[in-house]
Amino acid sequence: MTSSKKEIAYWLSLVLYGILLVGLLLYLRFPGGKFRQFSCDLIEKRIPGVTCSIGSTGYGFPLKIRFGNVQLSDAVNSEVKFFEDSLLVIEPVWRNPTRAISLQSNAFGGSHSGLVLIEDENDTIELRDLRINNLDLGKLQFLQGKLDRNLTGLLEAQVSSVLEAQDFTIVTAQGSIGVSEGTLELKKPILELTTFEIQQSSFDFDMKGKELKISNGEVTNPKLKVNFAGEMTLAEPILAGAISLRGGITPQAHLFQGKRELKTIVTRMQRRYGDVSLPFRIDGTIGRPTFVFER
Repeated sequence: MTSSKKEIAYWLSLVLYGILLVGLLLYLRFPGGKFRQFSCDLIEKRIPGVTCSIGSTGYGFPLKIRFGNVQLSDAVNSEVKFFEDSLLVIEPVWRNPTRAISLQSNAFGGSHSGLVLIEDENDTIELRDLRINNLDLGKLQFLQGKLDRNLTGLLEAQVSSVLEAQDFTIVTAQGSIGVSEGTLELKKPILELTTFEIQQSSFDFDMKGKELKISNGEVTNPKLKVNFAGEMTLAEPILAGAISLRGGITPQAHLFQGKRELKTIVTRMQRRYGDVSLPFRIDGTIGRPTFVFER
């Protein structure tokens, strides 16, 4: 029995020594430059039209890799940044080290984490329990240009998604999204507002392919309370996508400060619909939506 324990202790010590030795060698001899180039080549191969740059790479024990100043830019116009991250950290998950990777990111000023699962049989990548915290929408240059309007705010989200491994297109996705301390520029005034303030907002979503279903949508600010639900069909360019939302707007007292005529108009509308919440519809495309007050 004693010799058996000694044998186990011996082999355990060899394993631990091996791990420490490999870790030390990686730390001292980590091929940062070559690995940066390999990583960028892989990304550019998988995502056509994108140029990758990585400022630095580093190793953390036991198998953690840090990427500093990661940028993905438009291959034609390098001024357009699709992705910027001051520090991206990846690490294999020990219960499934060859197919599961945990990640931590500081992309666009936030702090994010998630789990990446690689499914070779289905040729897919699963993002599990992706948590996005305080992502600054104002830093998403490519999104601002594609939406053709200003959008600001801090994004919070919890998302699970399945992607095609070859080009990272979304197969399915579901979760919840919230935006706070933001603004959305309106193409046409709504209740005399040209900019929609987003104090707090949230909605749930379920996506299959390019079809996106939205539920439990809420937006609040000092002037309005809004609820909404509906569907969107995503397209490229974004502005060509179809949109169909239904909901209600409840004006707040702050909306009518110095606007007696607007107060009169809204009161008549509330009497017409028999509710303090004004029903609305949004239809058309993301680039040219139509907004009307009706059920």
